[in-house]
Amino acid sequence: MKLAFSTLGMPGQGLREAVATAVEYGCAGLELRLHPDTGVHAGLSPARRAAVREILAGSPEGHPAATGAPGGHRERAGSSGGRAEGAGSSGGRPEGIGLSGGGRPEGVALSGGRPEGAGASGDGEEGLPGGGGEGVPGDGGEGAPGAARRAGDGLSGTARPEVSALAGYVRIAAAGPDEPVVRALRDDLALAADLGAPAVRVFPGGDDVEAGARRLRAVADLCAESGVRVLVETHDAMPTGAAVGRLLDAAGVPEAVGALWDVLHPWRHGEEPAETLAALAGHLAYVQIKDAVSAGDTTPVPMWAGGVPLDECGELLRGFGGWVSLEWERTWYPHVAPVEEILPGAREWVARFSS
Repeated sequence: MKLAFSTLGMPGQGLREAVATAVEYGCAGLELRLHPDTGVHAGLSPARRAAVREILAGSPEGHPAATGAPGGHRERAGSSGGRAEGAGSSGGRPEGIGLSGGGRPEGVALSGGRPEGAGASGDGEEGLPGGGGEGVPGDGGEGAPGAARRAGDGLSGTARPEVSALAGYVRIAAAGPDEPVVRALRDDLALAADLGAPAVRVFPGGDDVEAGARRLRAVADLCAESGVRVLVETHDAMPTGAAVGRLLDAAGVPEAVGALWDVLHPWRHGEEPAETLAALAGHLAYVQIKDAVSAGDTTPVPMWAGGVPLDECGELLRGFGGWVSLEWERTWYPHVAPVEEILPGAREWVARFSS
């Protein structure tokens, strides 16, 4: 198993801070949430994509590519062909196709009446949380948490985390026409290829197995060309391994598409972990771990403090060699502890079940 964590757990903090946290807590990877709040999304211009790559690779401060534009010039939102940053390419994504409300769990309100999609500590210039300086995607400003550590982060020469996956919000089995869904997914796959990510997460977003399978087949060529896979999460309208397994069996393109097992959702919908694993046989490619109060109350809690059968899942996953990502949903539950307090438990879980 290789440990990663999702930037969903660091609302309002920048990509540099996420990289530093991954290094500090011994995480081999980062799962990058795709959303304008994070500074990483399919609407990024080539210069902004280069900036993300440089941050992930640990470019020196002041390197032109790390400023988001040649020579360090701030690139204004929408300068790429007049498209606003955050909009999908080819005319943008129709509402509800690509972003699915940002993935917020149904019924979870954001604190203080903050509009959905706003940064947890206020949006900075150009739509970057925390006032991203000089166009650096998702880089918190001088007053942002961890700014002092970033100023001299001490990470030169330290192994940098890989990108384990891009956590997108395309709804692959949602009702409606195929074209906007396929276009949005192709945009996310192209971004993954640009950033060196091996996979893109999608949600079912509906229960239309035939449509979902058809759309997955429609991107199989791009997956083969780019080496990037689509990961369908056990979530929303297909929360169980049985449901996702049926979709992937119908798609029939295992080289292009795999399953993402979020250990919370199948269990809270009554599917035992052994049943989930059996249903995903031949498809399982990625695992998200977390704990929650109970099946009825999905408020995040530290590992082993809630009701999710983490030890049972771990025993079943012995020998799994893929990514295991901590999905700490602080973006949706801003009152919970910082991800730094949860990562030691995730490391212990991975260590315990990797042997």
